[in-house]
Amino acid sequence: MLFGSKKDKKKQESKTTDASNMETVIGENTELEGTLTIEGSLRIDGVINGKLKAKGDVVVGKSGTLEADIEARNVTIAGDVTGNVMTENKLVITSTGKLIGDIKIANLIIEDGAVFKGKSESKSATVKRFTDSTEGQNDKQGSKESKEVKDTSKSKDNSQNKGTKKSGSKKQESNKNQKKK
Repeated sequence: MLFGSKKDKKKQESKTTDASNMETVIGENTELEGTLTIEGSLRIDGVINGKLKAKGDVVVGKSGTLEADIEARNVTIAGDVTGNVMTENKLVITSTGKLIGDIKIANLIIEDGAVFKGKSESKSATVKRFTDSTEGQNDKQGSKESKEVKDTSKSKDNSQNKGTKKSGSKKQESNKNQKKK
């Protein structure tokens, strides 16, 4: 099958949202405030206020509530997040997820029913936009040069045409003079 089977999809979903695969779990009745730095992956079912940095993946469960900026490899949001999110790879907002804040990501998946309010910036688009703009400047310069060449060729053509007309009109006059004789 081109896109994989339903079984493969279920396996992927359970890996990203299952608490047993996470190195650190913040339970429903837990509330943290401040800056959290995690070396591995983290699942949040409680409340966090502040800032969160993880070298692994971050999963915000349905009961998870964050008023925090998040930096991680991959982020999956099934709860409520208010804050900016920056991922190295992928951000997934599930159908129960709500994100209010700006994002800077490589890949974005927003499921039906999810809420996202903010600005988004694709990391690959940023790199592409920079290279495109420098190429665009070169194209603009090239097009100016080609316009100048076209303009000069037009003026040459016009002067040649004028010369031809003049010489043509002289020939016509001489033909008329010969006929009169």
